[in-house]
Amino acid sequence: MERDPLYPGTYRHGKSWRYEFEADRKRIRKGGFATQREAWLAMEKRRDNPQIAKDNKVRFGRYWKHTFRPRLEQRIKAGRFSQNTLDSYDSIYKVHVEDELGIKRLQNFSVATVKAYMEDLAEKTYVRGGKERPYSQDHQLSCFNFLSSVFSEAVHDEVMAFNPCHNIKYKPRTTRRKIRTLGSREINLLLEAALEYQRFGTLRWKTMIGLIIFTGCRRQDCVAIRWSDVDFKTRKLSLWIDTDENGKTEASARKIDIPEKLITLLAAWKLEAEFALPSDYVFATDRRKALNKHCVNRAVRRIREIAIKGLDPKLDRESIEILAEFIPHAGRHNWASLQISSKVDAQRLADQGGWANAKVPMQIYAQEFKDARQDRSTARNVDEIYADVTL
Repeated sequence: MERDPLYPGTYRHGKSWRYEFEADRKRIRKGGFATQREAWLAMEKRRDNPQIAKDNKVRFGRYWKHTFRPRLEQRIKAGRFSQNTLDSYDSIYKVHVEDELGIKRLQNFSVATVKAYMEDLAEKTYVRGGKERPYSQDHQLSCFNFLSSVFSEAVHDEVMAFNPCHNIKYKPRTTRRKIRTLGSREINLLLEAALEYQRFGTLRWKTMIGLIIFTGCRRQDCVAIRWSDVDFKTRKLSLWIDTDENGKTEASARKIDIPEKLITLLAAWKLEAEFALPSDYVFATDRRKALNKHCVNRAVRRIREIAIKGLDPKLDRESIEILAEFIPHAGRHNWASLQISSKVDAQRLADQGGWANAKVPMQIYAQEFKDARQDRSTARNVDEIYADVTL
């Protein structure tokens, strides 16, 4: 055992650190810490209150169902979280956690336990299209974040002494999809393909693609729009304002400006639409219900295939690469990137895009124009300010 007088009561065991002390004539020991300081801090916290993280029968599954999940539902009602978060957590728990970790006591989780779980997850596969595929880094990161969220809540409730996920050195990393800005040619190809994709040649999917590209709306924003939300006179579109449902965040409830090109598309589609009463959805199903947002993904996938089909692989290589990467969120990325490159006010951009603050779009979508910003503008500013300085 490797001990250090700087942090008494702690010692190294294998690849992690442990602490050990006596309270009420009982020896209390806990391990799985990444550093000696973390072990010492956890020991001091528990020494002040020996009841913290005591051995009991609080199991992961019971804590998730009866404590963490109900609290998450309350936070969703308060607008602090999205329903998508809860849906994702429910799926992760049922598929990856319930059978493997559900009956395990929270106090028995350690860094080694989480590492072993993540290693097993990286080796797992699922069947799609008749083929076995490994889980992506994004999915592994979602599972890791789920565990970390539950553990953090348990630490706050003093059920656990520390969050073992915080001590994982090499965590899963998300793979950022590279999305390039659509040009006029690519947009025209997508709009024409959308017209070809829609049966009977109506403007339904052409209008949907135009809405995604010209306003940067999310999928769930698009499918929730009713005709009463579209004001053709003021050219304003209301999102999540007069509804009982909520968007992704509180900032999703907003009014956005409709470009002239989209106004033309919406007006033409309203004349063709089977359901065009104020209470009807703009993109209603045959049963007059809201379109499922997952249907948008399938339609866009087929539309981009149609758009690429008539292109020459050699002459139109760049357009093919841009179109092949197009997804519904790419329209939002495209819209935000162009607004930033046109020097639109950051707060105005956040208000129109439905972000909680201006930091989000500026951090995520401004990266595409990083090279373009290397234009010596800062140096020119210095030269102009100190023009009277003589050397």
